[in-house]
Amino acid sequence: MHQLKKLVLAVTVVLLLANIFFSDNNSARALATVALSVDPVNFTAHTSGERFYIQVRIYNATNITGYMFKLHFNQTFLACVKTEVGTLFPPFPNSTMPVAKFDNNQGIVSTQSRAGDINKDGVVDLRDLVILAKAYGSKPGDTKWNPDADIDGNSVGVVGFVVGLSDLVFLAANYKRVNVLVSGQGVLLKMTFEAIYASKYGSPYPYAKDSCRLEILNDTVYGPGQTDTISPITVNGTYNSPYNPPLALNLTFNPDQTTYHFEDKINITGFLIGDGYLVIDSLVALEILNPRNNPVALRTLPTGATPVPRDIMITGLTACDSNGISTDTFDANAPNAIAYFLVTVKNSGSNSLNARVIVNPYDSSNASLGVVSFQVSVPSGGSITVKSPGVPLDSRAVSGNAMVYSSVLSAFVESGGQALSLEKSATFKIASFTSGQTILADPVPGTYQTILRLRDSLQPGALDGNYIIWAATSYMGNNATQTKQVWMARSP
Repeated sequence: MHQLKKLVLAVTVVLLLANIFFSDNNSARALATVALSVDPVNFTAHTSGERFYIQVRIYNATNITGYMFKLHFNQTFLACVKTEVGTLFPPFPNSTMPVAKFDNNQGIVSTQSRAGDINKDGVVDLRDLVILAKAYGSKPGDTKWNPDADIDGNSVGVVGFVVGLSDLVFLAANYKRVNVLVSGQGVLLKMTFEAIYASKYGSPYPYAKDSCRLEILNDTVYGPGQTDTISPITVNGTYNSPYNPPLALNLTFNPDQTTYHFEDKINITGFLIGDGYLVIDSLVALEILNPRNNPVALRTLPTGATPVPRDIMITGLTACDSNGISTDTFDANAPNAIAYFLVTVKNSGSNSLNARVIVNPYDSSNASLGVVSFQVSVPSGGSITVKSPGVPLDSRAVSGNAMVYSSVLSAFVESGGQALSLEKSATFKIASFTSGQTILADPVPGTYQTILRLRDSLQPGALDGNYIIWAATSYMGNNATQTKQVWMARSP
């Protein structure tokens, strides 16, 4: 009998070991590659009060039946305003009832698919019910208070009993219920945050912004069995706070001369300074008006190499003929030669757009061929393609590779307009009998710059006199405008 008991015990041990190495271990290997990741991994808010969403996604899931985790954030920088459970699992009652809750006092968002699994053993059963019963009717500070029994998280800001009927409902809904097997990847939780803190503006480039980690904690993925669990690989995120807008915004620009002849090289440089520091991520709209107040050049220039992307974008710019058919060459020697351009404007913002599109082509010597514009109305999320008005050419346009620039402004600069989009450029060719020298220059970081020529024969109504240069910018809600005048005259 004693030998029989030893044999039974030995067989039992062998079976248990086999189960561990050949069953659970295979399942564990399948689960071992599971990863939870904050998405996006790096996010920067642009303004205080901005709302945005952060997701936690799961990757390489194989036959999982549930999950639980917490996301920790800095409650000084962020406030969670909403949580939405992902769609990887079928909705209740085809799967367990999930719960997601947040506590902005502690900077924690927590979620679990098996709501009611208080003791975290992978199954909702009598043991969890006993724990909840012991804490029933309690609130923070009570001797029998158990935060894990507050399944729906209504202890935050609630006066009175907080472990109660709603928590029991979650537990009862998931009692002995097991999620369906799910594999693949998807969103487990979507959280809407609000930026509630802004960094002080003015650190030298690269600007140092206050930041915090978005850290996944207490994470577990459940497999098919009650004890089949693993802590997945985690990829945490980083949140960067916005700036407070600078108190003082100073826009400067300087033409290299005060008097020019037509065909002279005009070099205009400037700075945008906020609270004494160079602003390198803004846009400056620069416009030149002739004595009859007609625009003869209009550019949108970045103040650095990495301006902040805007909701309004020019996604397409190509040369075309009068019928809107793409072309790459215009014959300036042809009678009544006219250049047209197809411009596509996209509005990714939440509001509809009513603005002015500017088109300013230049020949290969950087002489402005003129400015044309048209009004557009683009709904939120929409785009529109429009053929520009024609730009007259004549035989004095220098042959060779030419450039066209286009941007979106709220209005002309002299009317208080500001740049709404980054400038888009494209190349085309001009065929003529005139040759010239190309002038190109790259702006120094922290400045904006343009080099151009004005040619009397190419400007409608060109004449000697004062030409007004306008510059305008808008940065973090502050506007700045400057004007200067230069004298333009024909060569003697």
